Amino acid sequence: MAYKQLDINSECETLWISVAAPSGMKFGICAAYRPGTSADSDCSIFTQLESDIDKARQSCSHIIVAGDFNAHNREWLGSPRTSAAGEAAEDMCCVHGLRQHVTSATRGENILDLVMSDVPGTVSTTTQPPLGRSDHAIVIADFQLTASVDQPTTRTVWRYQPADWPRLSAFLRTTDWDTIIGDDPNISCELLTMRITEGMQRFIPSKVFKTRPQDPIWWTPECSAAVDRKRNAWRKFRDDPRNGALQCTYKLASLDSTRCLARAKARPLDHVKQRLRTGNLQDREWWSVIKRVGGHGRDSSIPVLVDPDGMECTKSHDKANVIGKYFAQKCSLDDDFAEQSGPFPHVRQRTANTLATVHFRQATVRRTLRALNPSKATGPDAVTARVLRKCADSLALPLSKLFTLCFCSGHQPAMWKVAQRRTGTQERPQVEPQKLPTDITTAHNV
Repeated sequence: MAYKQLDINSECETLWISVAAPSGMKFGICAAYRPGTSADSDCSIFTQLESDIDKARQSCSHIIVAGDFNAHNREWLGSPRTSAAGEAAEDMCCVHGLRQHVTSATRGENILDLVMSDVPGTVSTTTQPPLGRSDHAIVIADFQLTASVDQPTTRTVWRYQPADWPRLSAFLRTTDWDTIIGDDPNISCELLTMRITEGMQRFIPSKVFKTRPQDPIWWTPECSAAVDRKRNAWRKFRDDPRNGALQCTYKLASLDSTRCLARAKARPLDHVKQRLRTGNLQDREWWSVIKRVGGHGRDSSIPVLVDPDGMECTKSHDKANVIGKYFAQKCSLDDDFAEQSGPFPHVRQRTANTLATVHFRQATVRRTLRALNPSKATGPDAVTARVLRKCADSLALPLSKLFTLCFCSGHQPAMWKVAQRRTGTQERPQVEPQKLPTDITTAHNV
């Protein structure tokens, strides 16, 4: 347990400690005091706390702030009036994703002693009679932590250097696309994606790595491989400690792991230095980089959310669903409004011309595929931009047919509407399962 006192003055006091739990969670806990003699307009302690919370988030995963704040807020705390300090306390909780847990009066009929946190799980508070000459009740907070957050996910890394591009192109070129591109855009897109990924698995070497949510942002598959080699060498040396060869292997693996982690950790900083050196950044990007390097950037993690049923959401997938449903509700018209004004507003027609059809020519599609940036991130369908670019000649025909089918039917494939990368815990679009036709690999030169 490390103690750190950030601010003590004659008016307001704050004391911070850092606590590491056995589960791996690290908590930044603050005890604060704002005297009752302070003016209602004095909000300096909350300004200080906001700065302290930003600093604490750099090393702590969760924040707990408790103490006597002598703040009043009619709607938030049930006070008879609202002061500037009460508004500042509520604003601080909203900005930093904290929840106020005390529900019983702590002095008279007012809630002056607060417990605020972003800890996942159930938090219950009780009050006990005052201690000694104090006129404030004792507040006991019980934190029932939620053990779980996001589960580890798998990531496929393709090794493009030894890939057999000619055979992959021939594999796609000799496909009978007429058996794949049918009348349903969803099924056609699904079968086309399955065919491309099948070719990738056959002719492009790959390796699957496990990504854990607690891994730092600079962690790479090379880091995982180096750490695994070190652990394997240690296990062998532990079973036979007198073997000099195993000891030497372990030392080399340990040295290699240290160097690999150091290079990976320095790579993002080198990238930032290069971006700043070129001078091509806009003002907003430049200041964003400066704040991030200086440690002044605010944590972008989403706190624990509560769904309409009162259930707490701690996983990223559940949080995304709650936020998506909320915005969908706010962006939908109710039945009464739709009956009065119609589902869409009336827009004056400014031209008599209409777009009857669009021609998706193979040459245009081929040229577009060849211009793709191979360094762009992979989409939800797991088909990389490098594969589309390398196999542009073989994929120009099926993609032009698929684009034409989507335009004529007026529907986009469901898998193209997914914004998240698919993992083992994420939902796939609801497409009726289909098997590849048995004659899909028959020679059919295009």
